[in-house]
Amino acid sequence: MSGVALEEAERFRQEASEEVDREQKILDKVNQPRKGFTVGWIIAFIILGISVYILFLNEIGFLFWILMAFILYGFNFVIWFLPTSRNKADKAEKEKLKLSGKSVKGPVRYILKKKKGLGVEIGLTMFLSGMVPLALSFFVLFGIGIIFGVYFAFARNLYDHNQALSVLVQIFVILAFFVALIILKPQERGFAQTARKLKGRYGSAQGRGRIMAIFIMAVVGIFLAALGLMFIGAILAPGGTWHELLSLMQEKGYYNTSILLLVFIAEVILMRHFQAVSGKRMANRLLTNRIDMIKEGTLRPLDGALSTASASKSPSIEQKVFEDAKTNFYSIVIYDIFEHNFFGYSPVYVVGPRISYVLNEDALAHVR
Repeated sequence: MSGVALEEAERFRQEASEEVDREQKILDKVNQPRKGFTVGWIIAFIILGISVYILFLNEIGFLFWILMAFILYGFNFVIWFLPTSRNKADKAEKEKLKLSGKSVKGPVRYILKKKKGLGVEIGLTMFLSGMVPLALSFFVLFGIGIIFGVYFAFARNLYDHNQALSVLVQIFVILAFFVALIILKPQERGFAQTARKLKGRYGSAQGRGRIMAIFIMAVVGIFLAALGLMFIGAILAPGGTWHELLSLMQEKGYYNTSILLLVFIAEVILMRHFQAVSGKRMANRLLTNRIDMIKEGTLRPLDGALSTASASKSPSIEQKVFEDAKTNFYSIVIYDIFEHNFFGYSPVYVVGPRISYVLNEDALAHVR
């Protein structure tokens, strides 16, 4: 059986060990108390209290609130274009790329050429993992909308029931979309894991006969169709909904730019605060899991193989152990965690591709 030279194995072990140290430093920073966080909670509760009180007294305020919630949901990505500070790891990554001599231009084209499936997964992960920390924010914003929508439309009969029901259904579709993201965990390569599970179940069903295979295919098809329709409904339909709300307010003479601006400021503050809260929890859990998986799936088997080789005075370790360790490692570090903040305040965390590994053919070959 072919083996891997100890020098090569030790070099790779050093790379994995340094990555654990790097991610541990990021985790320590995530867990550190951040400036303004306590003040953020106080401001958020004050805004919530005032908003709920005003909405309870004024049924027109509900329209402004729900309209802005839909607009923020549809255009929340604009916040990423505001002035932000990023962590030093990004700069270090760019320097590493310069030293490697590889261009940082066109990484998407590169990975699509090498591994199309992984390229699609990275695109989905970048988009959807950024939505995960927003789940709590929109549960709060739309949750308030649901409560007052039911109260004003059905308890006090101040709005047309059909129109109110249409808006409420759209809200529930959006919240179901967020629930699906929480379950699928795109930030943890949840889509890839789900796809592998579905493929594995179909493969096992084929061994049980044609009828079972057809049944599994039907179940998988229905699941994917329902998921796709929900995603389309949650992403595309809100645009039409907020246009209808805006038209209704203009027809009734309710529209007021000053009030809408105040609601916008209040909801942006709430959205960003709860996004930071959820993002911190997500980053903590994700980094902790990544560190544990590298230790258990890469460092531990490598240490065992190196120890065995040293005891037997062998010049190499088993090829399979080495390849499995690399597969585990590169499947994790192909993604990285990035921090965005407003000059140190209100940090949020997103998951994106680690460009140095995306442009590394050996790493790509080992990503499962």
